[in-house]
Amino acid sequence: MTEPRRPSGVLAAPLLLAAVALAGPLLAPYPPEEQIDPAAGALLPPGSARDVALLADGRSFLVDDLASGDGAWTGRRLGRSLRLSAADVVGIDRRLFVLGTDRFGRDVLSRLLAGARPSLAIGGLAATLALVLGLVAALLTSAAGPTAARLTRGITGGLLSIPRLFLLLGLAAALPLGPAGLTLTLALTSWMPTARLVGGELRTGERTDVALAARAAGASRARVVLLHLLPAALPAALTDAALRAGDFILLEAALSFLGAGIQPPHPSWGSMVAESTDVLATAWWLSLFPGLALLAAVATVSFWADRLRDHLDVRAS
Repeated sequence: MTEPRRPSGVLAAPLLLAAVALAGPLLAPYPPEEQIDPAAGALLPPGSARDVALLADGRSFLVDDLASGDGAWTGRRLGRSLRLSAADVVGIDRRLFVLGTDRFGRDVLSRLLAGARPSLAIGGLAATLALVLGLVAALLTSAAGPTAARLTRGITGGLLSIPRLFLLLGLAAALPLGPAGLTLTLALTSWMPTARLVGGELRTGERTDVALAARAAGASRARVVLLHLLPAALPAALTDAALRAGDFILLEAALSFLGAGIQPPHPSWGSMVAESTDVLATAWWLSLFPGLALLAAVATVSFWADRLRDHLDVRAS
């Protein structure tokens, strides 16, 4: 007897990614866009620690070996001795940059955690919207009249013939930039393969005994498609959407890398990699950690897609 499949393993991966996207910005140790003394804090390697001296006039300095004595605070900044009057210093803070800083002195760990939300949320929402658009197009092709079916197939084939990168960049240039516009851009350029896949499943299902019996009983074509054919085609559509979810995360990163996605100073993993291109030789951590985050996210999505395929594939039972 076959052991029933448990959904917990299938739900673990998307719940994990959702938790990272929701909690990431909340776990950031410092404000991700904060620049404290960029001259002294730029491109600090991972594990660097500095004291922050807050002055009454609103300025702040990152200082090495900060110490107090004789009514003043002394230390070193930019390789030079620094002396600050105790009356001018209103606060002292100690900061640890676990993953280093970027060229503007911003904490890489904070930006990495904050960038998880747009990178993961845009990829997940775009995959969902593309799935819905693909299902609608497939239903129009199968359930509507021959004119609507030919029109839908023609639009699908025409869009598939255009290189995807051109579609992405064209829509990104026409639509307002931001999370909503980027999500819509990804979905509008990615629903066509789902429409073709589901359309093929629906056409195959029309020859099954269940569909023929329903038609013989007087059911309309639309009723047969919605109640009998679509439920049978959903497992293939969901599996395909899961397999493509990793692609959406990478596409968002690619658009942000090209400057057509999330705009600075707001962080996303793709934009963080783009900001590191001119200092790769000296600041390896700026591209390594966002790259590892993308790798982990895509690997998690791929693992989830395999589990979902095994869970939905009734033929594997």
